[in-house]
Amino acid sequence: MLLALLINLYVTLTSPLRWLRRAILRRRPMWLHLRLDGRVSELPRVETPVLRLRRWLRFGVSVDLSLADLRQTTCALVTDPAVVGVIVEIPHAVSGGWSALVGLHEVLTKLRAAGKRVVAYLPDGGGTREVYLAAAADAVWIAPEATLALLGVAAESVYLRPLLERLGVSVQVQAAGRFKTAAEPLVAESMSEGQRIQRQAILDNFHAEVVATLRAQRGLNEAEIENALSAALHRGAAAVNARLADGVCYADELAERLGMTASATPRPRVLGLDAYDRVFAARVWRPLTRPRYVAVVPIHGMIGLEGATPGGASVPGVTDALSRVRRDKRAVAVVLHIDSPGGSALASDHIHREVARLAKTKPVVACFGNVAASGGYYVAAPARRIVAQPTTVTGSIGVISAKVVIGDLLQKVGLRPQVLGTAPHADMFSMTRELDADERGIMEREAQGLYRTFLGIVADGRGRPVEEIEALAAGRVWTGRDALANGLVDVLGGLDVAIDQARRLVEGIGADAQDRLEPRMVVSVVRSRQRPTPAEPANVLMDWIERSVPEFSVMLRAERSGERLLLLAPDVGFLE
Repeated sequence: MLLALLINLYVTLTSPLRWLRRAILRRRPMWLHLRLDGRVSELPRVETPVLRLRRWLRFGVSVDLSLADLRQTTCALVTDPAVVGVIVEIPHAVSGGWSALVGLHEVLTKLRAAGKRVVAYLPDGGGTREVYLAAAADAVWIAPEATLALLGVAAESVYLRPLLERLGVSVQVQAAGRFKTAAEPLVAESMSEGQRIQRQAILDNFHAEVVATLRAQRGLNEAEIENALSAALHRGAAAVNARLADGVCYADELAERLGMTASATPRPRVLGLDAYDRVFAARVWRPLTRPRYVAVVPIHGMIGLEGATPGGASVPGVTDALSRVRRDKRAVAVVLHIDSPGGSALASDHIHREVARLAKTKPVVACFGNVAASGGYYVAAPARRIVAQPTTVTGSIGVISAKVVIGDLLQKVGLRPQVLGTAPHADMFSMTRELDADERGIMEREAQGLYRTFLGIVADGRGRPVEEIEALAAGRVWTGRDALANGLVDVLGGLDVAIDQARRLVEGIGADAQDRLEPRMVVSVVRSRQRPTPAEPANVLMDWIERSVPEFSVMLRAERSGERLLLLAPDVGFLE
């Protein structure tokens, strides 16, 4: 409270200068400028004081665009009569998943609906993602020699089995569900039918999102879209002819194209969106008492036990945050923001347990980001509502385990391992030999047991019979739109929709009080201790496989840390 008093005193003393600055800026119409430099994400990145200082000094740190912060700024500027519109500068290859891009597209569309002009400028051209994002604007301008590459969406996997066989390496996999295909590039020579079906369905959904946007917001008909996709590359005036852009100009000419000339009366000014946020939208006075709020707990990255998945969602970190929210009486509702393809079965179960405990005392809403599959869906099962974007990758209700065997490779390079044991299966997880028939049966039994548990947890959370969930499972991956149709998701939307859903679930207060509940991100204070990796030949090989097949990396990390059974989504990397 003392700190809040001191801040409010400072704000009060300096408020005349702030009001004067606002008045001066509002004397002329304003265009706000937003450049998409960093990664587009739903939540702001948690920063250390050193990183925050480096970013403030612009010392080699890229700034990610947080949709949560952008929505807050948007609420202020849509009611500001001095703001004419927003210039969105879109560089080539916007960083961020499809779900985040859909969220940004929605924000820009809402600005247009509020009567603000939105202009997209692509100085370097762009691909399908950039074309999709720019379509939210009233007008699209590109540099005269820039190219818009409307190629569509593709997915690619490199199958390594022939190469691994030459090296003397094999991978043994036990999967519960024919769609559980994360390890497929290591054990097959070509794509399986199950993988082909689910990947094509996801691609078709992404493609439908792009086509619907071009039709609704660019006014293109089916024939024009087909022609644009067939031509693929549209440079400069060709992009205008294809109606993917409205005009060409260099960056220094854009102001003139928008009517911001010296002869304009009054001449508009261009203000960075960050500067506008600091002057007009940022909260100034601090409350003297800590009000009730909606807690937002991120669960991002691979899910694992401590040290198994660096940079991911570790059990100590996530459960610590959930436990603190459960004990905090001011946190009246919770939103889990999940952006994870899964990971360890055991770790997922620990986090699920903490979510279930939390859900008994407070309403919990799960908000899915770019991907919330397998273990990512497992931890969301107790939530009362699940929100996802149409392009979210979710589902993958299944179990997979794998073992890398390098015995033949060691023989080729002259290494002769010798193993002693005290029981029939003491060296079962040794990388120097394959599992025998009995051991394969043991692993299959464990995978099926975990799979039945997974089905029961989802059925209980969704309030549906296990048989209905089983028909949607088998490791099958769905987009958010298809998951909604199948009852695995309740509402389509982003974090703003999830927060509003959480507010409406708070009982005992009126609608006005629900509207005043503000979100607050809660993160862990537990630091994970990374286990060192021994510099052995086996680990050198596994490092190479991790780089070759990134979606398999968490499985290999867990193998080195001593954990064998994992929940994994199939590889979900998509190319344009």
